[in-house]
Amino acid sequence: MLNGNPIGGKRRGSHYSDLWCMKYLPKFKWDNLTEEIEYQKALRRVIDSHWSPRDRVRVVHAIP
Repeated sequence: MLNGNPIGGKRRGSHYSDLWCMKYLPKFKWDNLTEEIEYQKALRRVIDSHWSPRDRVRVVHAIP
């Protein structure tokens, strides 16, 4: 319904010429997204508090 439609706004606005591009995810639940975000935050807190700066850079770049 919204896919491919212009976002709109005023003509001089930054989103005037942008289009909605959406994909339907049949089994997607918002809880899955928030759980993943909380997991990533917790993982970064552990990495920041326990590892040396050199190891921290290596691990953070390895996180998908």
